[in-house]
Amino acid sequence: KALALEPNDAQAFAVSKLAHDAVSSGGRLPKPTEELPPSLLASAPPWHHLNLTSAKESEAAAAARDAERALNGGDFARAQAAAARALAADPHSAYAYGLKAFAEIKQGKAEEALGDAMAGLALDPKDRLAQKARAQALIRLGRYREGLLAARAAQSDDPRSGFAAFLEAEAREGLNDRAGALQALRRAGLLDARYQKIYDAVLQAPQEADMAFLFPDLKPKARSGSPAGSGRGWAFVGI
Repeated sequence: KALALEPNDAQAFAVSKLAHDAVSSGGRLPKPTEELPPSLLASAPPWHHLNLTSAKESEAAAAARDAERALNGGDFARAQAAAARALAADPHSAYAYGLKAFAEIKQGKAEEALGDAMAGLALDPKDRLAQKARAQALIRLGRYREGLLAARAAQSDDPRSGFAAFLEAEAREGLNDRAGALQALRRAGLLDARYQKIYDAVLQAPQEADMAFLFPDLKPKARSGSPAGSGRGWAFVGI
């Protein structure tokens, strides 16, 4: 239907081509990875600050658990509010800042998310959740080179995280480093099977193709010499 309205739409043609290939091979179309991987969330974040009473520790931990449940359930406004409650009870929790940042990212508030992620990392530079939130927020803002450095730092402290490797792939794709993006995607697929089909789809795409529709944090790139999204490269592939 989209191609009937606009035959030169690059993303519509790309999805159509991949879907056709997937049906022909009995596979499934890769799904953009928007969900928050459960492995991102720590099983038992520490609340052991000496200046907190046991009641405050319990309040912070309960609010953080509520934020985790809301994030995994897709209720991002509730997750943000719950993370804010955790921070009100424990202003020194880098983990709570990370939860709040991810809730903001999911609501399109990348600037706010970056601020909260940086606040968390100021408290604990090794906090894995805040590290990934910083990387994703930078990529959402189009600051791909900084996002790449942040994603690499997240992988350094959490080398088993497929999500961190996927963030590196997004940043490299944003920098037009297709070879580097493929390498990072391959690592992501080995660590987390959800990323394998995205890797396969990028492998099959022409080098000049805009793969932003497979990377939920990227914006489609404008092509030189033609309006953004004109899809002339894909039209040639179609012919």
